[in-house]
Amino acid sequence: MNVRDFVKVTGRTRSPCGVLPDNYHRLSAGVAYVIAHNRLNGHTCLPREKVVETAAKLLEVDTRKIDDTVEVMLHDKVLATVSMEDTEFLSLYDTFMCEEYIANRLLTELSLGNREKEVSDREIKAVEKELGIEFEGLQREALKLSAESGIFILTGGPGTGKSSLMKKLATEIESKDIECERILCSSDPQSLDAVIIPSLRVSICDGTS
Repeated sequence: MNVRDFVKVTGRTRSPCGVLPDNYHRLSAGVAYVIAHNRLNGHTCLPREKVVETAAKLLEVDTRKIDDTVEVMLHDKVLATVSMEDTEFLSLYDTFMCEEYIANRLLTELSLGNREKEVSDREIKAVEKELGIEFEGLQREALKLSAESGIFILTGGPGTGKSSLMKKLATEIESKDIECERILCSSDPQSLDAVIIPSLRVSICDGTS
């Protein structure tokens, strides 16, 4: 039985061992499940409104009960909250702390100002011509910022080729006798979480959870 089945079945049980529909542990398990489930799609946080509505529907309870449960979970540091563009987002607390640590490390790296030059539009156009493609506006901006900072963060759902791309890049770099560190994924040693090139002060990492 998965978590989804558990939180629904326990709410309908009336036996001495059952759990009442509005039991805090049942509701909090449902809220945590909604957020954790979406991490599989690369989302480390979700809008609070979406979490409340989805959990209420899953658990078949009023949204006000879920909202009250969220407040307790925030107080107990089971969840964390952050506001972006007037929207409140919820994240599992441990995930939030990891994200905050990584963000601070990236800010520290960016503050060093170690890059020697900016990437010109001419250089990007040369790459487009070589590859036979044309980048869109946001793609050009992302490519320019990444190349100038030396930090490349790859995003995308499972199976989209992030690890495969990093493996090919690492192999190509090593073929030029340049030192390259491969950071293995803790849950799958066959996959890579990051590639670091110390001499060039360049890092390429998987930006999904």
